[in-house]
Amino acid sequence: MEDLFQSKNEMKRLLEEWVHRKLPICETRVGLILGSKVFIENSMDKFNRRKISKENTQMRKIEENIKNALYLIETFEKEKGVKLEELDFHTLKEKKIHSELLVILKEKCL
Repeated sequence: MEDLFQSKNEMKRLLEEWVHRKLPICETRVGLILGSKVFIENSMDKFNRRKISKENTQMRKIEENIKNALYLIETFEKEKGVKLEELDFHTLKEKKIHSELLVILKEKCL
């Protein structure tokens, strides 16, 4: 508390000033909010912008990574002459193939 107000007396003085002020209350689609309409509009714009851009950007990255991974797996299968669905990964040779593929995917997709 002292970091914000320096002392209890200063806090009491500031509270007494605010007791007599009337704060603007605006009704929005999310309920009642303290603040001016300009503040609320700016806040809602920032909230909506973050929500939309983050989802779209993230989905594009995920979709692009999936496309890249599928292409890399297909290319890898052609180069090695194997189908991943047919492998068990119990033998040393199959484990080596699996490890090589994981390294390629990590380097190219991330």
